[in-house]
Amino acid sequence: MSRETDHSSPGAVARLLESARREIRLIAGLRGGSLTAAIASAIVFGSFLVDRLFRLGVPARALLLMVYAGTLAWGIWRFLLRPLRHGLTDRELADVVERERPDFGDRVRSAVDFVRDEKVARPAIDAGTEDLEVALKRSVVADAARLCDEAGELRVTDHRALGRSALAGAACLLVVVTTFGLASPGTPGLWFRRNVLLGSEEWPYRTMLRVAGFEDGRVGVPRGDPLVVDIDVIGEEISRAWIDVDYGRDDRRYALTSTGPRSFRYNHPEVREPFLFEVRGGDYRSPPFEVVVLERPGLETLTITRVFPSYMEREPEVVDGSVGEHSIPVGTELRFEARSTKPLEQAAIVAGDRSVPFEIDAADRQRLAGAFLPERSETLTIDFVDVEGVRPDTPNTIAVRLVPDRPPTIRLRATGIGSMVSVGARIPLRLEARDDHRVETLELVSELGPRLDTVIAGPPPENGGQGTDTPADGGDAAAGDAGEGDVIANTRETRHELPSFEPDDLVVLTHDFEVADLATEPERRLALSVVAVDNDTLNGPNAGRSNVLEFLVVTDQKLLDDFLRRQEDQRQAFERLVESEQKIRDALYDAVDGSLRAEGPLEEAASNELASHSRQERTIANQVVSIAAAVEGILTEMKNNRIGEADDIERIGAMVVFPLRELAAEDLPALAARLESLRAEPQPETRTVAGLELAEDVEAVIEKMHAILANMIKLESFSEIVNMLRQVINLNREAEAQTKKALERLLNEDVFEDDG
Repeated sequence: MSRETDHSSPGAVARLLESARREIRLIAGLRGGSLTAAIASAIVFGSFLVDRLFRLGVPARALLLMVYAGTLAWGIWRFLLRPLRHGLTDRELADVVERERPDFGDRVRSAVDFVRDEKVARPAIDAGTEDLEVALKRSVVADAARLCDEAGELRVTDHRALGRSALAGAACLLVVVTTFGLASPGTPGLWFRRNVLLGSEEWPYRTMLRVAGFEDGRVGVPRGDPLVVDIDVIGEEISRAWIDVDYGRDDRRYALTSTGPRSFRYNHPEVREPFLFEVRGGDYRSPPFEVVVLERPGLETLTITRVFPSYMEREPEVVDGSVGEHSIPVGTELRFEARSTKPLEQAAIVAGDRSVPFEIDAADRQRLAGAFLPERSETLTIDFVDVEGVRPDTPNTIAVRLVPDRPPTIRLRATGIGSMVSVGARIPLRLEARDDHRVETLELVSELGPRLDTVIAGPPPENGGQGTDTPADGGDAAAGDAGEGDVIANTRETRHELPSFEPDDLVVLTHDFEVADLATEPERRLALSVVAVDNDTLNGPNAGRSNVLEFLVVTDQKLLDDFLRRQEDQRQAFERLVESEQKIRDALYDAVDGSLRAEGPLEEAASNELASHSRQERTIANQVVSIAAAVEGILTEMKNNRIGEADDIERIGAMVVFPLRELAAEDLPALAARLESLRAEPQPETRTVAGLELAEDVEAVIEKMHAILANMIKLESFSEIVNMLRQVINLNREAEAQTKKALERLLNEDVFEDDG
């Protein structure tokens, strides 16, 4: 195709427009890339600068990363993708070309519009036959094609703007490269890991504060405990540091206490609520550390089972563990069952240097059980640690007092017997033996001393004078002059069986001890006691001894003399009471003749006298009771000492004791009551009659007392007769003994020898 033909073709216009399109797209891509690079470099530099200065945490860096990504995406879209995606039309390109070449006029734009007409775009067949309008349009298109062909390489964009964009991108990139180049090695990678990968690796510090004990950034403190935060300085030394404490509702800053050239400390006196804190100093600011409050464990329930020693034969006893002190027998095992408020890691019962671990239920670590055998009275502590390593704030203590199995205690009494007994006496005994758990055996012990006129000079025997079996008559004990250091010899101890009984913690027995079984003689001391043994098989058995009852074995005559003296004392006391009653009688007769007959109410002096008589009657009644008891005691002692016939003693005693008791219980109280009534009688006539009757009744009581007094004299006479008979018997025995001795002397004299 010839050049001329080419000039007339609209292809030259199309080629020029396409060349302009390629140039515009290239320049748009280069400019968009430069601007995008500038934005990316600015983002990198800005993120590095912000993060390095403020040492942002992961959440802040994540938020900024989203901002940075959005900004970069916006720049790529705004300066690169959107310009490249914009499709330039031929008219827009024609405008760009004509704006660049004003001398083209409107030919290029008109040519673009005209070539849309198929008639214009179709080659001409016969110019003479064409329409004028089509011919003119063809002429304009041909003219535009010529101009475009003559224009050659046409620059339609501003390359200075491209240069500025490239310069901006290069400058930003250079700043980033220079910044990272001047920084310490590894800075780009650290920036990438922190701001892109959102790692937790820290920027290097000139000074770094390391908080001890917070390796994972969190620590639990038992409620109420103090918290000590120790901070070590790494790198450059600093003179001051601070801690920021965040309680959620308010923030507080405290200066740290320096404990050395490279160490600080913060003392939190008492942790009651959770909080966060940061430490700062120099160019360092730590991440937040969390302090959480750990609740202390405690015991919801605690029961203790006391398992007693086997010999006690007692069922185990379950008690509340909150009891302050547990008094238990020696050998008792304590079994614990408890439930804690939190799951436990370990638990033990501690006593001094002893520690016995508890068993913790694997399925429920709040349940624990264990056993402990106390060895002494001490305080036990239940120590435990929960799964968080927290102990209770107050120790769970249990005071244990071991009660040893004490020996049995025995109370021994003699009834119906005095301190002097005859050789044939019966001593009624009553004993009460008590033990912590059980009295197993009882044994009566008698100790018979030597005759009171028998002593031995010299040191005491090796056995202390106990347990020496000697004849009842004193054996070969020699009599000597008693001096300082003399001891009584010939003491004999004998053990006697007591009636059988059922072992129990309390045993009550009665037993009649026969002095005659000892085959003793008068003038010897007799001591009786009881030994009890318990059933302690753990540390025993334990033996206990009762109080000692001491008696003097005397002759019947000496005993009767004592009875007669005592009977006479009681009789004389009763005679004095009879005299007092007679005085009351005489006073009543005088009152009947005098004050009781007076008109009007009874005078105060007379009333007081009657009241005094009433009180005296009651006093006499009490004294009569004492005399009756004393007489009855004398008679009982006579029977127990087997002095006189028991039937005679009871018969004579009934004539004395029963009337005395009747007198004290009925007659005398009745007289006292009538005396009180007489005081209140207002009518003289009635008062006089009542007073006379009362005086006569007092006379009757006096006659009754005289009858009792006569029987008391009979009792004395009976005792005297018995005493005289005893003396006759003793005289006969002495005469018989003297006769035997005289006969022996005659047999030993020479009259029976041969005269030669």
